[in-house]
Parts: sequence; structure tokens; C-alpha cells
Amino acid sequence: MRRLQDAFGEYYTVEHDRTELDASNFIRLKAAVQRKHGMTGRQLGMTDFTSMIVAVTNTAPACYWMVHYIFSRPQLADQIRNEVSRIVARRGEEAVCTINVSHVEAECPLFTSCYKEMIRLMTGFVVTRTAMEDITVSDSHGRAYLLKKGVVVQVPFALLLQSKSAWGDDANQFDPERFLRRGHSGGDMEKARRLAYFPFSSGRHLCPGRNFAFLEIAVVLVTLLVGFEVNDTGKGWNGVEAAPAAFGTSILKPAKDGEGQGIAVTRRQGWETVKWRYRYG
Repeated sequence: MRRLQDAFGEYYTVEHDRTELDASNFIRLKAAVQRKHGMTGRQLGMTDFTSMIVAVTNTAPACYWMVHYIFSRPQLADQIRNEVSRIVARRGEEAVCTINVSHVEAECPLFTSCYKEMIRLMTGFVVTRTAMEDITVSDSHGRAYLLKKGVVVQVPFALLLQSKSAWGDDANQFDPERFLRRGHSGGDMEKARRLAYFPFSSGRHLCPGRNFAFLEIAVVLVTLLVGFEVNDTGKGWNGVEAAPAAFGTSILKPAKDGEGQGIAVTRRQGWETVKWRYRYG
């Protein structure tokens, strides 16, 4: 980790992002904003390392599981395809189709519920905090615990996100409509679910990229649902299992990196020549 941070830091310190023609626009713009707020080349390198981890251990596997959970259920895929058509603009046989991703959460509740359910099942993150001073915390049964200054506290999110006391006997199963039924489980269970569902951490440490990641995944899934046929190959949908959580893991990856599994993606009839555009707002 240190070697990568040092290499990235040197890259920004000598301003390769400004001088090299093959530097991506994302890197150029991100660095410009960070420098504007006083960040050094070393600090830029450290944030780049974090961005790389987030993309590899979070967004990409989350997108994988969304494809798996939705397309392995043809009826569900059809329901969501009809739902997301609300944010898709294409008239007649026009060759350009525009998706307004800013309306996904408001206009596509079933898709959003599937996303939250996927996150609930596939989060393998362990949050780590250090007690900055002596503090006493209490649990729901009134038991008190003294945490001494300097003690490291770790919270494995999966224990909360898959707790049967909060989510019921089917806590380990994918229920696409689970988050559509909020408010119908009784006061105690609703409270337990609110306390148990914080896959993006909480408070001032709430993940700043959570909404961007959701929109990235929505762009991919809406495009596939509307314009493409997605069929499993190899072992098939039922052969997919999650690997155990590894250090630094946010979203679980498929076992053996999905060895022997795959999908075939083809254009849907009537959408063969469509070009895709995306807008926000």
C-alpha cells in the first residue's frame, strides 16, 4: 500500500496529470478540484489509492450481483424493465435513447429495493474505529461497556445486515420487495431494521460516494434491461456463490472469481442500432 501511495504521490507532485497527454479527464478534473482546496501531491496520491479500492472492491462486484439477482429471475427482470421505461426517452424508431439517471430512485422503487437488498446481502465490510477517549456505551438490553482510550473497535456489518431479529427468518435470502414493505413489519422490527441498515457507515463518516456508485450501477443495469437480452452461460445462475469476506472487502466477490460462469449479451429486437445517451437532472 505504501509503495502505491508513494508512486501516486510522486505522479501528482511533478504534475504529470497536467503535462501528460494520455492522462484521463477524470484524473485531470479530480486533481484540479483537490488542488484548489489546498491538497498536496502526496495527499492526491493517497486519495487516488482510495478511489482505486472503491472501484474494485465496491462498485464492480455490486454491479455483478445486480445483474445476477435481476436477470436470474425473468419475471422480476420484466417488471423492472417496465418500471425503468419511465426514465427512458426514445420516440418511435429513433436511433438515440436517453436515460435520465437522476430519476431512478424516485421513479423506480422496485429497482431501488433490489439494490438495497443486494447491498444488505453482499456487504462484507468491517468498520474500524479507535476510541479517542474513555467512553461508555450501552446496548439495547441496558448492559454498559467501557471502551478505554486507544481501543480499536471493529463492527462486521454482515452481522447486522443479516440479523434474523431485524430481517426475519428469511434474512439470508434475496427478497426484491423487502424494502417496498417498510412500515408493515411492526414498530419493534422497523426500529431494529433502521438500526441494522447502515452499509455505508454512519454519521460524519457516511460514505461520500454512495450515491455516485448507485447511479453508476443504475446506468449499466437500465441499459441492459431496456436494450439487451442477458442470458447465463457456463454453470448457470444457480451456480453462483459468494466468496468469504477478505480484508479490505466492501462488497463480496463471487467464489473463485466466478470461474466457469458467464453471460451472453445480445441486442434486443428493435434496439439493434440504438445509441445510448445519459443525462442527470
